[in-house]
Amino acid sequence: MASMTSQQQPPAMAGQQQQSAASGQSNQPPGDQKSEPIIRVRQLVWALKDSLANVMKVAANNIHRNSLIDTVGKTNDQSDNVVRFDKALEDFFSICNQIELHLKTIHEVAIQVKDSHLYLPFNINKLDVDVNTAITPDSMSYNQYIMTIKNQVNFAKSVHDMLVDGSKRIAQPDLPITGNPMINPATPAPNQ
Repeated sequence: MASMTSQQQPPAMAGQQQQSAASGQSNQPPGDQKSEPIIRVRQLVWALKDSLANVMKVAANNIHRNSLIDTVGKTNDQSDNVVRFDKALEDFFSICNQIELHLKTIHEVAIQVKDSHLYLPFNINKLDVDVNTAITPDSMSYNQYIMTIKNQVNFAKSVHDMLVDGSKRIAQPDLPITGNPMINPATPAPNQ
């Protein structure tokens, strides 16, 4: 049984080593952060494999021990050395939950990248643009990107304000028009 407990240590140690490796990856440049969950999932798959093997070993040892108890009536093993199946299974499910969270993160990042390319189909040059470097028509500098985002945020705020103002006027038609509406209600509609 002492060999069984020494065999169970590698998955736990592997998890600790992987956690320290993942914490070391946080010092990487920002460009590598989007691939960090993918790397973490790859590492966790190996830990999951080891944990599953550990669960099977613990289950097999417990079944063997229980069969000895049923046939002989007692065993030579002390109950302190018996590894609990629920503890090994809990470790396995913990790794499964970590993988699930990382896969959800990867999925959300993929959705954000897709939306980013849909609504802003330009490549962003992260480095400062030199005088000698020409910006191609399908790219923009980081400063241009920031200004574009600020304009989009301001536009979204103005649309929100117009919608709030419109909903107030629907609820209370006798309110005066505030702000600068895009369509002036005093202007007559063109004849069609």
